[in-house]
Amino acid sequence: MSKYIKDKRYGFDKTPGDDEACQAAIKDAYAEMMVAMSTGNIITRFFNPKLRMSESEFVQQHIKPTVDNFYSLQSGQIFNAEMELQQHLYAEWMHQIDQETAQREKERAKLDEQFDKEWKKLKQREAKEEVEREAKRQEEERWQPKPFKL
Repeated sequence: MSKYIKDKRYGFDKTPGDDEACQAAIKDAYAEMMVAMSTGNIITRFFNPKLRMSESEFVQQHIKPTVDNFYSLQSGQIFNAEMELQQHLYAEWMHQIDQETAQREKERAKLDEQFDKEWKKLKQREAKEEVEREAKRQEEERWQPKPFKL
């Protein structure tokens, strides 16, 4: 199904870490964290809620919209690929049904032709047997004693 995914950045094997936008968001998060750590005095840094988070929490919070967007786009691409694959499979299935129907019609025509030939042979044989029976009856009748008048 991977071949039906149009934008390969959102394939099954891709993660947000592989995406350029997510990588850029991570760099931006670190840059923002560095700026926040370097500005202001020690008291303002102490009361800054962003700086009380751990590094990973800060980065996660910053890149969450980008990651959510990645997964949204990925699921959309996968859904579109599923739909395209389904359409492709349906078209193949219908083509196969058409081929099988044509093959069955061809076989049926062949069987009908064979049946007609056999039917004609049977009728000819019956007609021949009828002629032979009639000839035999006439022959037997000819050899039967005939009553004669006295």
